[in-house]
Amino acid sequence: ASLRKLLEGRKHDNLMNALQSSNVAEQNGKELKKEKHLIGSDTTSPNDDGSCGADNANLDYSYHMPENNYIYPKDITKDGVSCWWDSGVEEGFWNVRGHNYLEDSIKIPSVTSAMELLQIQWSFYDEPKRNIANDPGELVQMQHAGRNDRPFLFVINFMVPTIGNWVCYFTKRRGTNYKRFDKMLKEFINGDDEFRNSKFKIIPNVVEGSYFASRAIGSKPAILGTKITTNYYRGDNWFEVCVDIGSSRVAGTLMGIVKSYATSLVIDLAFLFESQTYEELPEIILGGCRIYQPLMYPCEDPLQYIKSKEHLERALGKPL
Repeated sequence: ASLRKLLEGRKHDNLMNALQSSNVAEQNGKELKKEKHLIGSDTTSPNDDGSCGADNANLDYSYHMPENNYIYPKDITKDGVSCWWDSGVEEGFWNVRGHNYLEDSIKIPSVTSAMELLQIQWSFYDEPKRNIANDPGELVQMQHAGRNDRPFLFVINFMVPTIGNWVCYFTKRRGTNYKRFDKMLKEFINGDDEFRNSKFKIIPNVVEGSYFASRAIGSKPAILGTKITTNYYRGDNWFEVCVDIGSSRVAGTLMGIVKSYATSLVIDLAFLFESQTYEELPEIILGGCRIYQPLMYPCEDPLQYIKSKEHLERALGKPL
């Protein structure tokens, strides 16, 4: 009889704990829904997908290839030279901090990235462009700004000395629903530069190419803002992270190695916000890209790399 009472008492305690946990989870869910943070402009609230000004179903995700661009979507190239692919769509491409990383330092394979890669820009300029998203002759101002049928853009702009700009254009990946990432994104955008510099991380990996380049570039994650001068710009439904490669001697040296071995290199890059608390774990990749044999000089005849003239015209959105 005593044993029966003890077991019944434990069942009652377990039931009460389960109900209490359920109530806490329900309350946390309600609180999360109540959160209101600005993503794009200072006067526009985001939709659930991170966009502003329109329902997800009515958004236009079609962006033409930027002007003065010398890297192409992989599906329109014929030999895989100077092209890119959204590698964030695949699971397990990178190892990221796991659920209990703060205790056991164990990393786990990544899930599909929270953002999809819409375009990459590799442009040659005498002087790299700072805050490229605000330049009237570039993609954001020409194809995005002022339109309420566009998704929110997260722009990563690398200013590369003696070459120009390497720019990735990301937006919330359709079909994903990472509330934890959404919260971190909002905190990053609304935070100050010191906070942003402590969070924005890159993971490189040389898939193919020179052993020397692979050893030099490595695959160790790095917080960019603590090593390279990084500025942040916020505009009409877009946010830009602007990384000045010329501000770091080490980064400049690595870029020189990439330039020397570019004709044989295939490189993966992942971007993410470092998870530094239990609530932020496990880490989720913001976005990823794979770059194949990037050109290191302007090309007079891009058709030598493209399947056909029609493919290039569709990518550019205009006749040649």
